[in-house]
Amino acid sequence: MCDLSIQSIQSEKNAVTTFFFLLQRPTPAPICCECLGTERANQQGEPEELISDPSCGTSVHPKCRVYSAELVAHFKSVGWTCDDCKVCLVCAKTQTKVGPSLNL
Repeated sequence: MCDLSIQSIQSEKNAVTTFFFLLQRPTPAPICCECLGTERANQQGEPEELISDPSCGTSVHPKCRVYSAELVAHFKSVGWTCDDCKVCLVCAKTQTKVGPSLNL
């Protein structure tokens, strides 16, 4: 008799999806997209960890974006999304799918 439930099948499907998503992640860029510094030195010359977008690999120093300590902790636990990968709440598109923005 088969003991597979819909929940166990869905759980297995989620695990496989997560596994393949992790395999496809780009390597995080070792430089900040704002100041072009590394973890050894941010724009003030201080060592600072980079946070990276798991979708594209873009990285940034939290101080370059003036993020609070609470926001940095949130990004480390939940993830950070770069400006190009953020999804618009109105049209559900990203800048990379829409094209370059116009500076009016």
